[in-house]
Amino acid sequence: MIIAHQLPQSGIDITDIDPGVVFPFHAVAGTETPFYVHTDGSLVAFFTIESIEPEFIGVLIDNLPRKASLQIFKLKIDFQYLFYGCAKIPLDYSDLKLTTAGTVKRIIKGVDDLLDYIARLSNTWSFLFKQLISRQGVIVPIMDNDLYRFLIDCSMHDHVLVSNIVPRANVSVMLTGSNRCSGLFSLNDFSNIGLSTANSLREFPSYLQILALCRPSSAHSEYMEGHFSRITNLISHLSPADVDENGLDARVHSMSSTLARRMLVDIKKGLFFISSTFMFNAGSIRELDSIADSFAETLHAKSIVPYMHTNSAHVQYASCFPGNADTGYHYHLSYYTFIKLLVHGYFAL
Repeated sequence: MIIAHQLPQSGIDITDIDPGVVFPFHAVAGTETPFYVHTDGSLVAFFTIESIEPEFIGVLIDNLPRKASLQIFKLKIDFQYLFYGCAKIPLDYSDLKLTTAGTVKRIIKGVDDLLDYIARLSNTWSFLFKQLISRQGVIVPIMDNDLYRFLIDCSMHDHVLVSNIVPRANVSVMLTGSNRCSGLFSLNDFSNIGLSTANSLREFPSYLQILALCRPSSAHSEYMEGHFSRITNLISHLSPADVDENGLDARVHSMSSTLARRMLVDIKKGLFFISSTFMFNAGSIRELDSIADSFAETLHAKSIVPYMHTNSAHVQYASCFPGNADTGYHYHLSYYTFIKLLVHGYFAL
């Protein structure tokens, strides 16, 4: 681990993290099922699942709206597993951007009409949440649970989460409790995750594993698809005319035009930004350093490259909290087909 006093000339200091960043909710939406209004105006649902089934995650990915995000949590405590999920869907507030005449009508109708409109909007999206999560996930309140207690030293008071500390970042060490520190890792690539890497982390008694998926807007997706399309066209013109189907004879980016076109077909099925996080807690920096070394060595032995967060730790840490999937630091661009394969291998580690 790296701490600030080891870098005396760097100008890096201990960073306090605003509790409002890690608990990013304005209020509970006025719906039957517990939903939350994020500080960015989105609607958030938190749910529990019995296990991480690729088929269920596939349904979530299939039905995730544009500009929405999804977090899947695997929490291991004393060799026991718990699984959670969190979905965030942006609300469309465009009807609130009124013309002058519309503003006058809204004033005449009064505040109650506006509140009724927002309630109807919330209920519409809450119904979509239920469809998205289906019966395999159980929507529950974001309150007293083991996930939050692993993320930060907290307790319950009048049905509200209360943290006894302000979380702090000391370069790669997160101070998440009065007698507890934490470290974060992400993965630099997912290409070597598969059947051969299953159960690689079985010797670690406790950790938190998160996969965050963010679906870009239509405009953003179209731009990226166009970019890949131009690259594919370039490869098509520069590659040899007769290339082995598997691209073994290609000389441009080691990819044939045939493979490039296949990749473009996959990309058009859907692009996502994905972020992985592993979080470990310990009672001291020395203990945390030992866990971090062991974790890195374990993954390196499987040809998986971990990334330890240093000056980005406080940003990635905040993104681990439910509702913050789109606020992290270490993202990869991936496409629909690969993500479905990734979920199984990633959570089987």
